[in-house]
Amino acid sequence: MLFFLNLACSKITCNKFSKIPINLLCAKVKTLKCLVLTIFFCNCLFFLPFSAFSQFYMMGQDPASIRWKQVNTDNFQVIFPEGVEDEGKRLTNILEAIYSQVSSSLEHEPKKVSVILHNQSVVANGFVSYAPFRQEMFSISPQDIYPQDWLEQLAIHEFRHVVQLDKINQGVTRLLYFLFGEQAIGAVLGLYIHPWFFEGDAVLEETVHSKAGRGRLPSFEMPLKAQVIEKGVYSYEKGIHGSFKDFVPDFYTTGYFLVASGRAKHGAGLWQDALNYPARKPHLITPFSRAIKKHTGVNKWGFYNETMRELLDQWIWRDSIRGFENYIALNQDPRSGFTNYRYPVLLNDSVVIAQKSGLGHYPQFVTIYPDGSEERLHVPGYSSMVKLSAKAGKVVWSEYTFDKRWDNRVWSDIVSYDVSKRKRKRLTRKRYLHAPDLSPDGEQMVTVETLPDNTYALVVLNANGEETMRYGTPGGNFPITPSWSESGKEIVFVLLRPEGKSIEMLDVPTGQISTILSPGFDDISLPVMHGNEVFFHGTWSGTDNIYRLDIQERKVYQITNAHYGARDISIASDGSEILFADYTADGYNVVRLHRDHFLEIPLDSVVNHSLALHEHIMSEESHYLTDSIEVSDTDHETKRYSKLRNLLNIHSWGPISYDFSSDRVDAGLSLLSQNLLSTTVVNAGYRYNLFEQQGGLYSTVSYLGWYPVLNANVSRTNRFLVDAEQGVDRQWIENSVGGSIVLPLNLTRNKYRRGLSASLSGNLLTTEWISEMPDEHLGNKFLFAGYNLFAFRYHRMAPRDLRPEWGQSVRINFRHAPLGADGYRSVFSVNTQFFMPGLFKHHSLRLSGVYQHNGPGTLAFQSIIPFPRGYFIGFEKEMKGIYSDYHFPLFYPDWRIGPLLYIQRFSMAVFADFAQGVGTENGMAYRSVGAELYSDFHLVNFVFPLNIGVRFSYLPITERTSFEIIYNLAF
Repeated sequence: MLFFLNLACSKITCNKFSKIPINLLCAKVKTLKCLVLTIFFCNCLFFLPFSAFSQFYMMGQDPASIRWKQVNTDNFQVIFPEGVEDEGKRLTNILEAIYSQVSSSLEHEPKKVSVILHNQSVVANGFVSYAPFRQEMFSISPQDIYPQDWLEQLAIHEFRHVVQLDKINQGVTRLLYFLFGEQAIGAVLGLYIHPWFFEGDAVLEETVHSKAGRGRLPSFEMPLKAQVIEKGVYSYEKGIHGSFKDFVPDFYTTGYFLVASGRAKHGAGLWQDALNYPARKPHLITPFSRAIKKHTGVNKWGFYNETMRELLDQWIWRDSIRGFENYIALNQDPRSGFTNYRYPVLLNDSVVIAQKSGLGHYPQFVTIYPDGSEERLHVPGYSSMVKLSAKAGKVVWSEYTFDKRWDNRVWSDIVSYDVSKRKRKRLTRKRYLHAPDLSPDGEQMVTVETLPDNTYALVVLNANGEETMRYGTPGGNFPITPSWSESGKEIVFVLLRPEGKSIEMLDVPTGQISTILSPGFDDISLPVMHGNEVFFHGTWSGTDNIYRLDIQERKVYQITNAHYGARDISIASDGSEILFADYTADGYNVVRLHRDHFLEIPLDSVVNHSLALHEHIMSEESHYLTDSIEVSDTDHETKRYSKLRNLLNIHSWGPISYDFSSDRVDAGLSLLSQNLLSTTVVNAGYRYNLFEQQGGLYSTVSYLGWYPVLNANVSRTNRFLVDAEQGVDRQWIENSVGGSIVLPLNLTRNKYRRGLSASLSGNLLTTEWISEMPDEHLGNKFLFAGYNLFAFRYHRMAPRDLRPEWGQSVRINFRHAPLGADGYRSVFSVNTQFFMPGLFKHHSLRLSGVYQHNGPGTLAFQSIIPFPRGYFIGFEKEMKGIYSDYHFPLFYPDWRIGPLLYIQRFSMAVFADFAQGVGTENGMAYRSVGAELYSDFHLVNFVFPLNIGVRFSYLPITERTSFEIIYNLAF
């Protein structure tokens, strides 16, 4: 029963949404028996429509060639690829060092947990899952890291999730764990606790247990500050679930300020009980909210409103003390909602290139002219963008290169764009290169290379992407965002050291590196050199601002005083002015600032006006907290981790039978296994058919560790039916053995998400008759086979887009029965879709072409292609059709109806479908027209939106009308 709740759900991650299940509608229950029955009923009601999403969480697989090692301690099993033993041991030492400190404020030390370290993906991430229970981390450091070692920050944040999840396993939840396995803990989490608490609490821990952390960054505070000052305090529902109309900060930011404010004001006991109550008292309707009310006197809605009003008062007061400058935006294109203009660079003395993105825009490069007008230049591919560089008519940046099969291997390559020729070129192939910067003549570029063993270098490439020079860094430390001086003789970059961040200068001819700004834990980034000056972004004032370093004097001056934040510096060729991105509640603007308007405030006169909530907590709860972690250098013993011996990892069980391969739900028993490397998934159990009152055993196995995915299934089931015509009962045993081979390929490139999947499946069905076999029975052995090919190409989308701006897909299927089932028709089908832009922004036109042919025979497979909308039953020997619809948004209401409903968007589609059938004698024409009305909303604060609509269809041939309910779970 609880099994359903956790299938899509038991994930908490560092930078992605946690997948949390559907909440129960409020029906007060007073005993554990009533609770379990209520959960069972609600899940039976809700699960069937959404079963397609029901998979235990897996990020993907690593290349099959990797051999794995492990280190075991009393608290951790750390699994890592062979060849990075030093990083595996270092991670083990970090985890052991933080174990007690990160556990202390929740007063819970968790059981031993497995930690998997991935080292071949540049997508910086980490997550913790409770089904199966594990912690996964991706070790390649991002370029926008703050002054903290990436593995340390990730370990603190993710291990706090381990503590949170394991603390839930107490009281009534502990009993549910024995009944249902690890999925029960995920169910309680999903029912009662929103991700803002998990992520906010983890961000607080990474802040108070280090000298950096996101809670200390002005850029982390900035979006919420700008929102509440300029847009007002949103409702709890809008502030937590977001909006298509307005930009809303994510779970991490909002959650941090709620958790940190609550802890500073009410102590650590507040959030201890926020976990204790749901775990011990899940029979309460709102145990999380009741825990908050116990300590604060108000429920979670009141706590949210009080906290936001207090934050607003604090920010307004601090702004009145420090003052700020309002800068004039260079970009003047009318905004359609929140829009960012980032990474501005001067293509020449008058034309600016920047990246534009927002609620209504997918990331794109635009040219901005002196009059403020703009023109789209290029749509880049997927990346973790930190800067652009433009010189001599060229623009360069780094972009993801995805492995075709292995999700956990993603490279970062350099791409250039010739502005005059409008020509794009990928300069490198399958390397880990980041933040390129062009030399003044555009003939060279410097970039950072991070290798899978976490060693680093500054690499110089020529215009063709060929390596010409490589420089190590002092102490082998991590270099960040290098840039050339205007002379081409120096390169400046930030260096992340154990002592914090410093600014270094590389003399290109000699290779000598010298420190020009001493290391510290105030965040600095994106240095740009001109003459004897270096301009960079810094955080000393408590707001992101631009600073100027005089290299000869070794003095730093603050030259901007932005209201919310300024960053992304670029310098004019003559040094007379700078460009930067200035944040507002409507997004970043591009600002051009002449040297005459620099403030020139000496660094020793800069006052920090940030809230610094972590300092209040550290001063009041020093028995829980420290701002540094002492990591030992213990040399742990490493052993081989056998993939073969660890194929099985049983994590959950329960009194429901669910078949992942067919989305079939029955009464029965199930046993679920997923191994730690996410290469083997097993679902086995007993299935009971209530209609036939018969049962049987089944098992499905998927192995994802090889290039093709292998699936196998076996079952032995008793069958019983009443033959009304013959007046006898039919009873037999049905044995089924089947499998499939699937080749899923990720072909994503540039601005298009692309994929190809080919599969071959077969199923052998045999029958053992217990009663008399009917005369018309075709036989007792059947072999069914299927062949499938699916390919797609979709343009990247903006948050408001309903469908891709451009896209194509084709699915080809063939099914037949080559053995023992001559009466079955073969069936061949083709289904194509084409997406095109509509008349206005976010409108979409979709055209679909379908074709299906059934071979000779008396029995038919289920139709593969859809019939025109409004038709529910039909069969044709051959059918071809064209379906069309036009989908567009209506409005974004952000309506809140108490705690039950939060409506974000209404949209509408009009359609016209036509199909022509060819039957055994006369074919039938199918025509339908109609409209669909959709709503995106959150029900009872469930984290993921539901998309539910109603369809009206009119069939001109029969003059019939019909209404249908359409539903979807929008992940």
